[in-house]
Amino acid sequence: MRRERLVLSLLCLLSFGCNGKATGWNFAHGSGDSPHLEMEREISLPLVKGGFDLMSMDVAGHRLFIAAQDNNSVEVLDTDSGTPLHSIGGFRQPKGIVYLADAKKLYVSNKDDGVVDVLDSDSFQRLGRVDFKSKANNVRFDPRSKIVHVGYGDGAIGTIRTDDDTRGPDVALVSYPKQFRLEADGSRIFVNVPEANHIA
Repeated sequence: MRRERLVLSLLCLLSFGCNGKATGWNFAHGSGDSPHLEMEREISLPLVKGGFDLMSMDVAGHRLFIAAQDNNSVEVLDTDSGTPLHSIGGFRQPKGIVYLADAKKLYVSNKDDGVVDVLDSDSFQRLGRVDFKSKANNVRFDPRSKIVHVGYGDGAIGTIRTDDDTRGPDVALVSYPKQFRLEADGSRIFVNVPEANHIA
């Protein structure tokens, strides 16, 4: 049987439950068969309590960063060996996470206080914080503008200038944003606004 391993950051074919385990999957191909998923490994995280939210991948460094929201930590996994590398504590219900390879920084949003923590991705030391006041949730990075976008509060997409980690302008929404996506070849943002029952 021929197997095609997919980079986890591209499709995020990981399932996370509340049992302190991360499960990785591969596409497998048999002769004449359609592609299907096969479980490759489980990574046990016995010291992590509760569930997980979003994640970000360091492809070159073979590291996966996971926002462990109930544990108030960011977990760092080695995707080659399938082992935990480090646990970063001190967060306040971490939700979104973005790894910037060129800048060697992590941006982690916290729902409890609305702060986005900025960390060195090698030492894991905190470099700064950007305060959005309330319910910071999903984060996305636009490599063209070098801007991190943050869904937060009662209805806004905020921005962080990654050259100096200061706040930029906001885009107002009618209510709290959940997941959102940046247009790959344009300037639009597609936002799930569940309380309004629409995509903004």
